Amino acid sequence: MPRSANYVPRYSKHKGSGLAVVTIRGKDHYLGPYGTKASHLEYDRLIMEWLAAGRPTPVIAACDVFRRAFYAASRRGVAWRTASKAAMAMRPSAVSR
Repeated sequence: MPRSANYVPRYSKHKGSGLAVVTIRGKDHYLGPYGTKASHLEYDRLIMEWLAAGRPTPVIAACDVFRRAFYAASRRGVAWRTASKAAMAMRPSAVSR
């Protein structure tokens, strides 16, 4: 399900280390000890950069699309040529139109 237009990555606590963490575009950013002023300032800085970039969304790389299509096709016993046509149809540019 797509995220709402008002989504902002949240400040949270990494249970194993006790550090503050925020996940932006699939990457964890450790901010320092949870609850400290320094970790909140680092969170604010990262979120401002994220917002300034226009709330970027994760982009599926073309190689991921092909790999997923090939894997799905091989599981069903479909030839690679058919799988590559399916992958081309699943590209983000084709899906968004």
